[in-house]
Amino acid sequence: MNENLFRERQYEQRVEDIRLLRLEIIRLRKEKNLLSKGIENMTDLRLEVFNLERELGRSRLRVRALEEALETPLNVHRWRKLQGTDPETVRLTHKLTLTQKKVLAQSEMLVLKDRELTETKNLYGAVKDMLALQPSPEIQQTLIRTQRALAQRTTKMKCLVAELGMRERQVSDLRRELDRANGDLNSFKQRYYEMKRALDADEARRLRVATPLPPTTPHAQETPS
Repeated sequence: MNENLFRERQYEQRVEDIRLLRLEIIRLRKEKNLLSKGIENMTDLRLEVFNLERELGRSRLRVRALEEALETPLNVHRWRKLQGTDPETVRLTHKLTLTQKKVLAQSEMLVLKDRELTETKNLYGAVKDMLALQPSPEIQQTLIRTQRALAQRTTKMKCLVAELGMRERQVSDLRRELDRANGDLNSFKQRYYEMKRALDADEARRLRVATPLPPTTPHAQETPS
């Protein structure tokens, strides 16, 4: 009688364990869906950062060309005159440089967060493989420890998803700022080349005034013999 009662209790305990494991599987599947969405968002964000970095590279080349033109003028007076006439040039260059640094910092942060997402995905896969096996006592103990670690990681991931949304907004803000900086850069280029043409014309006029024309001498005409 006692043995039958003991077996019945073991059976009920086993049924309860199976029920709890099924609930845990449902919860883990929900967490997997959440992580999968986070990974998809991260992929889109990496593509956005790649496009931003490519656009920043092009802007960097344009800025470098203008900086070289400004750093190697024809004479010191021309550079001083250009700098005094258009003081916006230095400010615009610094502004674009700061924008580039911000986007590069965001890119490094996204790489770090992507690694954390990969680690969490691998951990989930290991837990899922364990759940597919018949839970022996050893596996149950391992599963409990893994579930605790996964719960901590899930809490961290929820914070990461919120932070990821904030980073996405920051990238959008940086993109708008980059567009504004490019607009300022185009205006600066137009003003720079207009001023350069004007300065070249002024210098050419000064050279013509400062350099007298050589006197003309009449050529002797030879008389036919």
